[in-house]
Amino acid sequence: RVYASGVMARLGEPAGLLRLRGFLDHYSWLVRAMAASYLGEYGDVADYDLLTSRIGRETANDFVTAE
Repeated sequence: RVYASGVMARLGEPAGLLRLRGFLDHYSWLVRAMAASYLGEYGDVADYDLLTSRIGRETANDFVTAE
């Protein structure tokens, strides 16, 4: 689902960005990391603020913290 949403965002489909934003609250760190990566590539200015506001939340996984 994250891959599909990323492709949708890449193709300019607004629903893809909406789904990616929703995945930022997913229970899996991997899904959150992938969604953040796609938003970083295809998101808009508001997504930058959204991502920077959530950086401090990711403390449970060393890999995500390092990224």
